Amino acid sequence: MQSYIDEHFKTEPSLELLALLFFLDKYYLAHLFKDITSFTIKQYILLKKIAFAKNELHFTNKSITEISLDAGFNSQSNFIRIFQKKEGMTPLQYRIYYRKNT
Repeated sequence: MQSYIDEHFKTEPSLELLALLFFLDKYYLAHLFKDITSFTIKQYILLKKIAFAKNELHFTNKSITEISLDAGFNSQSNFIRIFQKKEGMTPLQYRIYYRKNT
C-alpha cells in the first residue's frame, strides 16, 4: 500500500479507494497504516508532496506554480502556506537558500 501511495501521491488517493484496492475495511486500513508508519494516510501523502516539491525546487528551474501543480496541490497559495508551515520558509526562500549552500 505504501508503494502504491508513493507512486500515486499526486492524485491523493482516498481512503475509500485504498480500501477497495487492498480489500480492507477503510477504518482498519487507516489504523494499520498509522500503526506501521506513525503517520495518517493524509499526513503521509502530504509529506510525499512536500518531498517531491523540495526535490523540484532544488534540481529544476520550474516555477513555483508549476511545481505546486506537479506535486498535486490545488493552488499555489495552498502549496506555499503548507510548505512554509512544514519547512519554516517559503518555497522560493528554500530554493535560494539550498542552492547557495550546496
